[in-house]
Amino acid sequence: MPLPQQDRGSAHTAIPSILREDLQQWRQALVDGGHSARDVDFIIPGDLTGAEQGVRDPATGAVYLSRAQAKNWVQTRFRPAVRTLATRTEFASIVGATPYALRRGGISLRLRTEDPQIVASECGTSLKMLSDHYSFPIEDLRHHEVRPADVEWRAARAALSEQRAREREQHRGPFARFSTRRERKRRA
Repeated sequence: MPLPQQDRGSAHTAIPSILREDLQQWRQALVDGGHSARDVDFIIPGDLTGAEQGVRDPATGAVYLSRAQAKNWVQTRFRPAVRTLATRTEFASIVGATPYALRRGGISLRLRTEDPQIVASECGTSLKMLSDHYSFPIEDLRHHEVRPADVEWRAARAALSEQRAREREQHRGPFARFSTRRERKRRA
């Protein structure tokens, strides 16, 4: 089930390979859940929460969010999803995340990997706003070379994995191997 091609028509979106991989997993989860994941289908289908939801495109059969769903999705879907996901230890830090945080994270990543003028233009904002509110990623570019978004994203995931491994090791403490051995003896 291929993702949409980048070169259809005159407009295109560059998709880092790590995002492409994540989207493939998401699309497979949709299929496993009984949803369609064709090239014409939406990444978040309007009928995700029930067959009676969303609006079906008569030409393609793809289901998109209705105006009411789009207007209310933060309250009815986004916040509950964030709360549920935050109950998992590895995602506890997303408590209180907002849709704006998604935009801000996307812009921050792009500023680390692209020219600020292009980012400002494509995100519908100004260089002044980027300078006022995103000075860290811009300043970071002065000290480090521009890297593709895929490289930045993978580096961030690797750093997070290392941090979690250190935290798990600290949580286990210096006597963890002894308690594990004792636990094995007790089970035996």
